[in-house]
Amino acid sequence: MNSTISPLRRFGAGLVIAGIATFGTVAVAPAALAAETPAVESVAPAPTAPVVTPPTPKPGKEAKFCTAEDLDAFAKESARYAQQAAQMSDQADKARVAADSVKKQAKDLKGLGKKLAEEVAKGLDKVAKAFDEKAKDLLDKALFGLDCTIQGGPRF
Repeated sequence: MNSTISPLRRFGAGLVIAGIATFGTVAVAPAALAAETPAVESVAPAPTAPVVTPPTPKPGKEAKFCTAEDLDAFAKESARYAQQAAQMSDQADKARVAADSVKKQAKDLKGLGKKLAEEVAKGLDKVAKAFDEKAKDLLDKALFGLDCTIQGGPRF
């Protein structure tokens, strides 16, 4: 019986202590407020309107206009990037064909051989995806790699 009363006693004691603290602050607060001497209120000066200054303009890049040499160099690079992109696309197609071939052969296999063949096919699919992404990046360079402005046209 002692073990069941002990938690109840602790809970009750906690409530009593919380109640004493609450009633003590309520009972003392009005007396403490009445004992205060009124303070002299100081009036803060009215805020002035903030001064707005325009931001300093950032130094911008001067437009670099393309010369004939720049355009020739870009044409050569663009052709090279397009050729590399075509090679990457061919490699991706070959990897997909190989993956399909491995998947067909994996149907006849059993156990560990089948698992290995499936993993090889997944790897070939990932390789094909990587080749496609690289080809896309190269085509983007070939189309949008010019870093100067053509006179009479938009800046790239």
